[in-house]
This record gives sequence, C-alpha cells and structure tokens, in this order.
Amino acid sequence: QPRQPRGRGGLTDASGRTRTPPPGYVCFRCHQPGHFIQHCPNGDAAAAGGAGLRRAPVGIPRVQLQQVSDEGASGFHMDDGTVWRVVPT
Repeated sequence: QPRQPRGRGGLTDASGRTRTPPPGYVCFRCHQPGHFIQHCPNGDAAAAGGAGLRRAPVGIPRVQLQQVSDEGASGFHMDDGTVWRVVPT
C-alpha cells in the first residue's frame, strides 16, 4: 500500500483541483499574489533565460569564472550587472 504524504498537503485538494494560496501569499518568483511558484506565469521565461530568476555564483572561486559578453546570455549575474559562466579547468 502506498504511503500517504504528510504535512500540510500538496498543491491540489482532495478532489484534484489546484489550491489557491492563503491570503497575503505572494509568488517567490514574480512577487505577485494569486498563485504558487509552481504555477508562475513567468516560469517559462526564467527557464529560457528571459526575465526571471537571477543567481549569484555562491561558493564558486572567481578564477573559475569567465565573463560573458553576450547581452542575453545565461549564467551567473554579478552585482555590477555583468554575467559570468564557469570555465572548465
């Protein structure tokens, strides 16, 4: 017999409908109310390298990073606005 998940539950209710977030909840990706991050309308844009999540190279030595000159390039976004990628060593 499969185990039932514990905790507050998933993103659907018992009938399978998508739950709505509690009052005051805002999406952690786009900072808009009304949906969970898993249902964010900006999710595809972030995955495609568009306007979405920006990430810093936490824990990666700077000597292993190389600056990318392409404006739309994906990679690690530094505080000064430049974009860097990890270079193989």
